[in-house]
Amino acid sequence: MTFEETLFYLAGAEKYTSLGLERIESLLRLLGSPQEKLRFVHAAGTNGKGSTCAMIYSILGACGLKAGLFISPYLEDICEHISSGGAAVTRERFAELMTEIRAVAEEMLAGGEPHPSSFEMLTAAALLYFEREGCDIAVMETGLGGRLDATNVIPAPIVCAVTPVSVDHSAELGGTVREIALEKAGIIKSGCVCVTAAGQDRDALTVIEAACLEKGVRLTVPDEGALEVLRCSESGSRIVYRGMTLDIPLVGRHQIQNALTAIEAALVLRGSGYSLPESGIAEGLRAVRWSGRLEAVRERPLCLLDGAHNPGGVNVLLSALEEIYSGRRVITVMGMLKNKDYRHCVPRVAAASDVFIAASTGGARALPASSVAEAATGHCADIREGGTLENCLKTALSEAKDSDIVLVCGSLTVIGGAKRLLADTN
Repeated sequence: MTFEETLFYLAGAEKYTSLGLERIESLLRLLGSPQEKLRFVHAAGTNGKGSTCAMIYSILGACGLKAGLFISPYLEDICEHISSGGAAVTRERFAELMTEIRAVAEEMLAGGEPHPSSFEMLTAAALLYFEREGCDIAVMETGLGGRLDATNVIPAPIVCAVTPVSVDHSAELGGTVREIALEKAGIIKSGCVCVTAAGQDRDALTVIEAACLEKGVRLTVPDEGALEVLRCSESGSRIVYRGMTLDIPLVGRHQIQNALTAIEAALVLRGSGYSLPESGIAEGLRAVRWSGRLEAVRERPLCLLDGAHNPGGVNVLLSALEEIYSGRRVITVMGMLKNKDYRHCVPRVAAASDVFIAASTGGARALPASSVAEAATGHCADIREGGTLENCLKTALSEAKDSDIVLVCGSLTVIGGAKRLLADTN
């Protein structure tokens, strides 16, 4: 298949999506079980798991290890799902992997087995790629939940990380933090060490502690008493943690929380025999890049992209705005998906905005701009129904002064689209 044919094929496989490990287990067995030849870091959580994985991956690379990284979802290009040695898989190599996987998927279907989903095939492609690239270790981010997520087909990782848990994907994972934490804690396996975020929700922490006790797994929580925050600004943060002075380019106090989780995961790996000196940990954090999380893509006006689309994500976004950007006029462009808790998220973001422009990304899953605007009603003095994302951005940029902030937030589809559009108009 060509790269374009691969995209078409994966889009058609969306209809097979469901939670469970049977299909991915069959697929990988027919591919030679590449996951059995790799060592892993595995991360689950509602918010922060992507940033945490990116930090761990960057630390491993800075320490001279060849690491793989699997993330979900992507912002602009499907190849962002899979990286090794500091670079995303090429489109040509991605198409080659998916051509091989398609043949096996069709073999499964012909043999009476269910066809694997697009996410299961992406997971398989990542594992196959990491094994063939000779990765020393693979960092895997769950797609949805943990217990039944396709990435949970891997054997016991060296370390699993559970980042902050809050309510999201309620239809699939449950309506309470406790229920969702039970699914996330499903990545905890006997033989690993578990690291969870400092400040983890109390109900979630209780579930994680119980899972660790049941599996005989050591639980590590970052020591906030060993943390000193020297700076938290729009250029990132500088901290001292366990005697190490560290710079974090990702913006917001929540990224300090994610960094502590990443550091503790690195220390677990060091205790397992990997050479991860303090200088490498510091260099890895300093070099980390992670798009779409309070990412500045323009300076005048300052344009920030943030994929906050659930209550926990909105909480940390608004905290960062108040701490770092207080006093500046905010023009917000926001779009959401229908299956997200937009009735909670939209009003809170609107209340922090001077101008609120409701956007729609189009597509079957997108919440119409009229519904976004309706949810914001009464929470901002100036609410617009902007229509397409392109029109919303044009309106925001035309009205913004150099000292203002244009904030684009909500669905990652909105963030990816905004990043492309803003790059085209620079």
